[in-house]
Amino acid sequence: MSNLDSAIQESRAVLDDVYQATLDAKNMWHTPRDVGKWSPAQVIEHVIRSYRESKNDVVGEPSKFPNLPFFLRPLARAMVLGATLKRGSVGRKAKTLKPFDPVAQSFTGPESPESANELLKEVFEEFEQACRECSSKNGTFKSSLFGAVSVEEYASFQAIHTRHHLQQILDQLN
Repeated sequence: MSNLDSAIQESRAVLDDVYQATLDAKNMWHTPRDVGKWSPAQVIEHVIRSYRESKNDVVGEPSKFPNLPFFLRPLARAMVLGATLKRGSVGRKAKTLKPFDPVAQSFTGPESPESANELLKEVFEEFEQACRECSSKNGTFKSSLFGAVSVEEYASFQAIHTRHHLQQILDQLN
């Protein structure tokens, strides 16, 4: 099994848990867990947008990720991507970029857990397809945020990111 297959398999396993958590959160779907925190619907909206824009980044289409100057990309790659992969988790003080912040952008999120799960499946399949196409070529792409990136590492990063947001929903359920 390739590293990309492993990363995709990890993402699918996390998404299976996300699907169940969203259904479990149905009664609190639009209720933030605390002041300044996101509702489960907003968390999922953030994850959907992250996968959609990550797919765009992989295929070289415009995305909502910042287009950093080339000389800053290695720094972002090391401090964000590399550190996250090394830790296996998102940093405790990590903050999202404004285009992905549900509160700053007034995102309410999908209407229901069921519609959220359909959207998640759709955007993940598009992301997976983009990653597999990239892998069949040379396996790297030029990210507007990180510069030259291995698609395998990028897919692993997305699995970690999704697990981070799954935990936010699980914390609200408990």
